[in-house]
Amino acid sequence: MAKFLRYLSIGDSSFLDFFSSDIQRVLQSLDYRLDRNSFADFHKAVPLSDVNRVRLACYNSINKLDWIKHVQHFLLDSLKPLLGPDILIQKKINLSIQCPNDAASILASHSDIMSGDSIFEYVVWIPLTDAYETNSMFILDSDRSMHYLNGLRDSLPLSTGHIELVDFVNLKIGKLLIFSPTLIHGNVLNTTVHTRISLNFRVKNLFTPYQKWTPEDRKPGVYYDVLSMSESTKWNLQVYQLMNQ
Repeated sequence: MAKFLRYLSIGDSSFLDFFSSDIQRVLQSLDYRLDRNSFADFHKAVPLSDVNRVRLACYNSINKLDWIKHVQHFLLDSLKPLLGPDILIQKKINLSIQCPNDAASILASHSDIMSGDSIFEYVVWIPLTDAYETNSMFILDSDRSMHYLNGLRDSLPLSTGHIELVDFVNLKIGKLLIFSPTLIHGNVLNTTVHTRISLNFRVKNLFTPYQKWTPEDRKPGVYYDVLSMSESTKWNLQVYQLMNQ
């Protein structure tokens, strides 16, 4: 499963604290007394019937923060070798909460290209709890993913085969994963005793293409914002706009 995956260690704890402290603040505002160091016990404090309401409250709060600038400060140097200097970033950061035995949080096998995303984007996946076994997400290797995509192209019944424990991402707090969402991924019922809370967002090079049928709500200005742009590109865009008025 090593192909098209990149693991990064986050040396500075303030990167995660930025997000965790805001989630803790929202939880406390909803009368859930849960410390950010015990997010893995989220399910002990929040009933399953209230998980989505809490998740949406945390999602809305995080997206009011200047989180893109925060990511730029900590991760830009790691993204440039992968994507070059001209990088777009998803405008909204996503928040996932997968509690033990919560069938509502199951995400079926998929590739993001199935919803029109660019084939050339990457996902940055950031766990705020230890992610392991079935509380984590699985990612199929390139061979099994291609088999699945061939079936999708040919309108055949889709199957990932049996998902093994080795297919699941195992990450301790303080590490993140950058992966190509062309790889088939998803999750299953969390049969561990811990909740997994994670963040994710998408990044791509400014000039990499979209699919022919990519909807407008997956394109720059609506779905993406600029994370970084080289001086050369800024200048050339000015010239382009001038000459194409």
